[in-house]
Formats: sequence, structure tokens, C-alpha cells
Amino acid sequence: MKKLLSALFFFCAMALQAQDMKALQTDALRMYKNTTAGKYEALLADTYPKIFELVPKEKMLEVLKSTLKGNGYVLDILDTPPNFKFNDIKTVNGGYYTVIDHDLLIKMTFTEPLKGIEAKEMIKNLKASMKTEDVTFSPNFNSFTIKKRGDILAISNSVTGGKWKFLNRTSPAMMKKVLGEEVCKALNIQ
Repeated sequence: MKKLLSALFFFCAMALQAQDMKALQTDALRMYKNTTAGKYEALLADTYPKIFELVPKEKMLEVLKSTLKGNGYVLDILDTPPNFKFNDIKTVNGGYYTVIDHDLLIKMTFTEPLKGIEAKEMIKNLKASMKTEDVTFSPNFNSFTIKKRGDILAISNSVTGGKWKFLNRTSPAMMKKVLGEEVCKALNIQ
């Protein structure tokens, strides 16, 4: 009887984990599509709400828009297959946390034409700041295409009401304020 109960518990736990992974995959794809479509309000609805205790939603929306449409440039996050890689889900204090790796394709278009030396210098700077070697310049469009592998944190806990919400990594100090020391340690955020 004990073996039967153990087996039943195991299969129930596996079914629950499969359902949770399906929800995570669905929610991550929705968040990614909202990002590439520029649906900022929907994107903020998918953001881990505790971050808004430090940065109000209105301010975050303003920063997001100003980052994508800056002084002299426009950034577009292009729709490309994300090729998600879901890392192990960590359980900490009753919450679930994971890192999702994904492909990211960004187009950065400048309003003023860039000359050859400026473009080469910009490629070098973008490679360093974006941590990628895949940066190309298109003089016909006065734009750079940046391909990289990015990541995002996925969180399901009491703060999110058991729904998956997402958070871009920022400084370790900010992450500790938002997630707490124990979660950061579990996710290897230092």
C-alpha cells in the first residue's frame, strides 16, 4: 500500500510539474511576443509586480519608451524565433523561480548618417555593451543588427498569485532588493 501511495504521489507531482511547465512556456511566449510587438502596457502586466515598489509603473513605462526611442536612434526588438531554453525551476520559500535563455534580434537605426569610422567604432561598442560578437552595420539603412542570447527571470510565487511573471536582470543589488538574498543565491545572481 505504501508503494502504491508513493507511486501515486510521484505521478501527481509529475503531472503538476508538466502543467506548470506548459503554463511557463505559454506565458513566456506571450511576454516575448508583447516585447517584439511593442505592447508596453501588456509587457508591464507580465512584469514581476514587486519591482514597482522600487520603480513605479509610470516611470518604468517612460524609461522603456525613452530607451527604445532615444536621442538620435530608434531600437526595434525584431520578431524572431526565441528558441527558449528553460533552466531548472528552483523552489525557494514556496515560490518557483527559473532563468529562461532566449534569442534576441535588435535593430538600432540612427537618424543621422554614420561614416565608416563611426560605424566601426559603434560596432565595437555594441559588441562590448551587448556582450555579443554578432553585430552588423547596414549603411543603406543606417542601422545595426544585433543578435544575441538573452535571458529573463520567471517567477511564480505568492506575490504573483501563482501566475508566471517576468523580470529582466539588473544589478545584483537591485535583484536582492526585489527577490531577496535566498532567491538570488538559488539563481546564482551575484
